[in-house]
Amino acid sequence: KEQEALSTFFHEPKGPVTAAEGGTYSLVIGAGLLVAAACGYAVFKELFVETLEYQVYGKALEEIQQDPRVMVRLGSPIKGYGSDSRNRRAK
Repeated sequence: KEQEALSTFFHEPKGPVTAAEGGTYSLVIGAGLLVAAACGYAVFKELFVETLEYQVYGKALEEIQQDPRVMVRLGSPIKGYGSDSRNRRAK
């Protein structure tokens, strides 16, 4: 009786895996790897790639900070919102 309980708990395959089963397992594993790669790409892009909007913002801020007419009227130093932070979301 114990042997039957153990054999149902530890399921041992009774034969070799068929081609259909192997193909299905491969598709499931491939889909999982694809999802993991997409998540990794999204995280990398969010953390390390600067978008066009932030590039334009940085360039415009640099030009304003170096313009003597703006310095005379507004004073110096000129800071942009969130420019003290390296965090992209704070800008």
